[in-house]
Amino acid sequence: MLKLYPEETPAKVVEEAPPTFRHGGNKLFFVSLGCPRNRVDTEVMLGILLKAGYEPSDTLEEADYLIVNTCGFLEAAREESLATIGELEAQKKEGAKVIVTGCMVQTHDKVIREHFPQVDYLLGSGDVEGILGAIQAKEQGSAITSARSYLEAGEVPRTISTPSHYAYLKIAE
Repeated sequence: MLKLYPEETPAKVVEEAPPTFRHGGNKLFFVSLGCPRNRVDTEVMLGILLKAGYEPSDTLEEADYLIVNTCGFLEAAREESLATIGELEAQKKEGAKVIVTGCMVQTHDKVIREHFPQVDYLLGSGDVEGILGAIQAKEQGSAITSARSYLEAGEVPRTISTPSHYAYLKIAE
C-alpha cells in the first residue's frame, strides 16, 4: 500500500477540474509494488488524479478505484503482483474498478488477463499519464504503447508519498 504521511497529505486542489465520469465515487486506493521507479510513477498517477478531484482512501474497502502498479522484473515479483491483484479483486466493494499498471502489464498483459479477465483496465509502464483516462473509461480496456518507461517532463503533477526528508527521482532509464 502506498502510505501518505498525514503531515504531507496534500490539501485538496482548488483548481477547476475537467468534467469526469464518476464510477459511483471518487476515492482512490493505490498499491505500488517493486522498485522506487514504480513509486515515482505511482506518485505521478496520484498527483494527476488528485488534481482532477479524486481523493485518497485509507482502506481498499471504501475505495471506488483500486490501482496496483505492478512489477514484472522477476518471477517472484510477478507472483506478488498477481497475488495483490487477486486480493484487491476479492476485497473490493461492489462496483469498484480495478486498474492494473506497471511493467508487468507492459510485458505480461496476457497473463494478467488470463488470471483476472474482470480487471477493468490495463495501463502500460510508459503510459502513466493515461491514468485519468483509465479511471474514466466506461468499459474494460487497455493502453499499452511501445513506451516501456515513463520520465516526467514539464508540469506533471506529482504527490510525494515518502517522508519529507527524502523523495525518489528518476534521472535516466
